[in-house]
Amino acid sequence: MKLRRILRKYIINNIGYKILAVVFSFLLWLVILNITDPEYTRTISNIPVQVVNENLVLDGDHVYTISSGDVTSIILTGKRSIISSLTAKDFTVTADFEELSITNAVPIKVALKGDKIRYSNQISMTTRDTSMIISLEEMDSRQIPVELEYMGNPLDNIVIEEANVSPKKVTLSAPQSITESAEKAVVTVNYADITEDCTIPLTPSIRDKEGALVKETPDMSLDVSGINVEFKVSGRKNVPLSVTVVGEPAEGYLVTGIELSQDMIAVKGPLSEIDTLEMVEIPSDLINVWGVQEDVETEVDVTPFLPENMVVYGESPTVTVTVRIEPEAAE
Repeated sequence: MKLRRILRKYIINNIGYKILAVVFSFLLWLVILNITDPEYTRTISNIPVQVVNENLVLDGDHVYTISSGDVTSIILTGKRSIISSLTAKDFTVTADFEELSITNAVPIKVALKGDKIRYSNQISMTTRDTSMIISLEEMDSRQIPVELEYMGNPLDNIVIEEANVSPKKVTLSAPQSITESAEKAVVTVNYADITEDCTIPLTPSIRDKEGALVKETPDMSLDVSGINVEFKVSGRKNVPLSVTVVGEPAEGYLVTGIELSQDMIAVKGPLSEIDTLEMVEIPSDLINVWGVQEDVETEVDVTPFLPENMVVYGESPTVTVTVRIEPEAAE
């Protein structure tokens, strides 16, 4: 009985001790919690910013480019157990063009998504970039010429006679800054691909006034999907020359040799026939040595001695024939 009275007096009936005990226990719990799960700050980098309501600026006459703020970093602060569990896929980072300012800035906002929304009130989220900055431009159209470029080395046995580009001009539609810098559309063909008469479809690239490639953007377009180049070619061949002479030198003299200024000559002709030409012969009646006592030098145009549909290519058709005349050796 005596023990029961003591307990009632000091424990059961003492409400102040009870409250103090509860408060102390709560504070101790907070201390332990902060020791085991402290506040933590972490940065998640390179998160793409999604554009919302871009149709508000894409009215058909204007386009935009992002100057800065297309990617950003998220700075998170909260309990380590929560912050450590979050990844880039748990966030939605947006720039709503409905909030576009007169300075072309769009606020960047971040929010949790999915089942991680429950942490929204337990952590702090900020983005390193507060705004996406855009540039607005008018769309423009302009006609530019099409030019043909070659790559590689020409084939020795092929001569390109014609290269007809179709169309010769194209219409470029793009932001005004691009159309103002664009100078031409260039198509490039490899010499190795031209071995006969053919038409090759090619994709053009846009070049500026310095010849540098203009970077393509989703807003650029041409009024054609490709350029066709029609090639007409001939064959080329180096053909040996042959010559004989007519007549006999003066008595006591003889022909000791016949020299040509060149042994071969380049000939161009139909691709299907050029290989049939084995030699160009200079007729003997052009080189007359009757009764001569000294060297005979004759310039000869070999054009008449070629087949009708062939010509000398890339050099003079005239060759020099020298007949060496010397006295006969005394017996």
